[in-house]
Amino acid sequence: MWSQPTLLDGVVDVPAGGELAPERIDLDGTSWVDLSRGWLAGADHVLADLLDSLTWRTGERIVFHQRHVEPRLSAGYEDPREHPVTAQLQAALEGHYRRPFHDVFCNLYRDGDDAVAWHRDRIHRRDAEPLVAILTLGATRTFSLRPHGGGPSVRLRPAAGDVLVMGGASQHDWEHAVLRTRRPVGPRLSVTMRSVAPG
Repeated sequence: MWSQPTLLDGVVDVPAGGELAPERIDLDGTSWVDLSRGWLAGADHVLADLLDSLTWRTGERIVFHQRHVEPRLSAGYEDPREHPVTAQLQAALEGHYRRPFHDVFCNLYRDGDDAVAWHRDRIHRRDAEPLVAILTLGATRTFSLRPHGGGPSVRLRPAAGDVLVMGGASQHDWEHAVLRTRRPVGPRLSVTMRSVAPG
């Protein structure tokens, strides 16, 4: 648990997230995305709290045997119950999908120069149908998906408080990205939680 109080202490106008009510977007016959609009009200309060409370670091990736600094910041914690909103998110996800969710981590895109390139989450190596859930806080950025190896993309615009879930074979057959933009844009924080079959 955090040793310091959070900005949510005493805040009464941040309603708990309710049940998920997703719109299903079929990417192909075996891959899909669910998008629940407006799941969390008071998202700006949660954004301010997480920006202040988490320890942010710069990550690195190895691409073609070369080390690259990620153009975004990351933070995380092991137990979703460490924060009331991630505890609510975990309960909503597990109630809707009937699978355990864990591995909470956050990515902060400070402005339009921060991004993440096309990729698949590595959990596809451990599960035929993993679930990756993302709660968006802050600015709206385009979340793009395309078939693995290239092809026409699907572009979504999750806003603050929206929950996006990638499922089916999406981590095997599709890539996703948050690409750079020249448009002025404020910070976007994604809270990610994943469900992977044990073993």
